[in-house]
Amino acid sequence: MAGLLVLPLALLALVAGVVVAVLRRQSLVVPPEAHDEVARTHRRLVLLRLGALVAAAVTGVAVTSGAGGGLGGPGQVASAGPALAALVFLAGCCLAELTVRRAATRVRTASLAPRSVLEVLPRAHARTAAVALGAVAATLALGTALGDADDLGRAGRALATRCVDASGLEVSHLRGPWPGSFYALPVAAALTLAALLAAVTLVVVARRPVVSQDRALDAAMRRWSARDVLLGLTLASCVTLVPVLVLMTAGLAGASCRPTGYGALALLCGALALAACFGTAWAASSLLVRPALVAMPTAQPREVAGR
Repeated sequence: MAGLLVLPLALLALVAGVVVAVLRRQSLVVPPEAHDEVARTHRRLVLLRLGALVAAAVTGVAVTSGAGGGLGGPGQVASAGPALAALVFLAGCCLAELTVRRAATRVRTASLAPRSVLEVLPRAHARTAAVALGAVAATLALGTALGDADDLGRAGRALATRCVDASGLEVSHLRGPWPGSFYALPVAAALTLAALLAAVTLVVVARRPVVSQDRALDAAMRRWSARDVLLGLTLASCVTLVPVLVLMTAGLAGASCRPTGYGALALLCGALALAACFGTAWAASSLLVRPALVAMPTAQPREVAGR
């Protein structure tokens, strides 16, 4: 079931990525004397990060489809497929940053002092990643709070409702699968590891050797690297949210003798699932957008809206 949910999202993200890559590609203006060396480093980082993205996609599909069917089946590992894919991508980003070598130039004008993470952190992408991770945490907490054991005794895998029938007897109903603690624990563990690896990678980005003696250009390239790290976290969070919220919507809307408020909660979960779909497409397409380096006689690099 999870695989059927992820496939349309992957196709949507791919189409959106192609459109955005064509319409929103940007250029980073580089002083001509530094262009060749900066271009080599930039090209190597782009190729390594794209390779990490492909490896992450393969990992996510393999884990989700081959380990119990994700949230629609009994596999707990499969439910953490997007977070495990994020671990692969972030590990690739970290290794790519470790390949960066200091610019070989006789005259050094850039400060050699280590930069702080806050100095190279894109604020908008950091806020988006934090909101996405917070949404996953809140959704998993809600699922855990409402979840009950299923008919096989697996805790947090069913939604239980109780009502009184016409004869005055209390009747219990179970509806599953439900994204409760059975699935929340592995997902939370994998996403926590991904967030920690992202933090480590951001430190590596901030402290890597200077690529260009132009401090502003060097900072711009670091921000692009940090941006990809944050987009990886956002993408993993959104892809995790979609099947979780869809199952919650179906469970809350279809529950027998559902309590007051379940209908409104189902509508909210459905709306958030749609928002997570758009978040998935945005994050995936943004990861496909790479800046082009343009040699121009300027001391201050700037991002030029492109073609």
